[in-house]
Amino acid sequence: MKKITTLFVMLVLLLTACTKINKKVSITLEEGEMKTVSVSFKLNDAVYEVNQNGIVYPSIVSSGFVLKGVKEGNAVVILYKDDSKKESLTVNVTVTKREEVGEKYTLNFSVSVPEGIKDVYLSGTFNGWRANDEEWKLTKSGDKFVLTKEIDAIFEIGRYLTIEYKYIIDGFWEDVSLNRTSGTMVAGDTKTLNDTVTGKSVHPVDDGGEVGPKTYTLTINLTTPIVPDNMDVYLLGNINSWGNGANVSDWKLTKVSNTSYTLTITFETELKVLEYKFSNIGWSHVEKSSTGGELKNRVLTLTEEPMVLNLVVARWA
Repeated sequence: MKKITTLFVMLVLLLTACTKINKKVSITLEEGEMKTVSVSFKLNDAVYEVNQNGIVYPSIVSSGFVLKGVKEGNAVVILYKDDSKKESLTVNVTVTKREEVGEKYTLNFSVSVPEGIKDVYLSGTFNGWRANDEEWKLTKSGDKFVLTKEIDAIFEIGRYLTIEYKYIIDGFWEDVSLNRTSGTMVAGDTKTLNDTVTGKSVHPVDDGGEVGPKTYTLTINLTTPIVPDNMDVYLLGNINSWGNGANVSDWKLTKVSNTSYTLTITFETELKVLEYKFSNIGWSHVEKSSTGGELKNRVLTLTEEPMVLNLVVARWA
């Protein structure tokens, strides 16, 4: 850890001294290690991008960002200061020995459910969307079901700043189309989530939380403004390692016209829920809101029946 301090101070000085961040900096991290670097300028609604070669995962946390070293090489960290301005920092990462470090945060779940419900489980980004996982079974307390869990922040902050989850009610998903969110989580936080479930869907989950691969069929019909730079449009998400997986070419959409794309794919996965965005390879042109703002990941709970989604991209970066 001590070998990093001087280099991090140099990084902070570079960040605070330059109006335009576009400098090369050398940083030494333990493999798997994360460090928060404070910056003096305000980062409004800042988000992170993972560079194409997966060397560094930067994540915005309050007024700083996190670097997670996974291998040696150069990487470009993209910082968004607002909807219209982004700045970059080229980082050379040198990996030394592996050392797992990080903090934890605590979630207190409390949910009200209809009368007669016997079993309530949680499934989400924190447990790989496993179903009926006994470790994530809630306990009845009065007229509510409750659970307190401490979660390792190394994995979550490396990929998620917001926890997404669903309740499983007597073996059925509460809702297949929408996920609940925790709001922004920072390492060390304790957050209490008070929820209400009014019923359950008609979509059962696997008994016993089995997570073996299943085969699914998905059709996407996408309406979009004319894409920038005549780029190819991909679905990038946890199904293809956010663009770094060997199967990423399978998720390229076919151009139907200048404003419409389509994809029909049959695929096998152990995932229960897809998280994804539409982008080009490399994330230089990713979908945005109609005002140019950042979007949360799209989510889709997988069902064994063929799925058809008619979706719209409002704007591209």
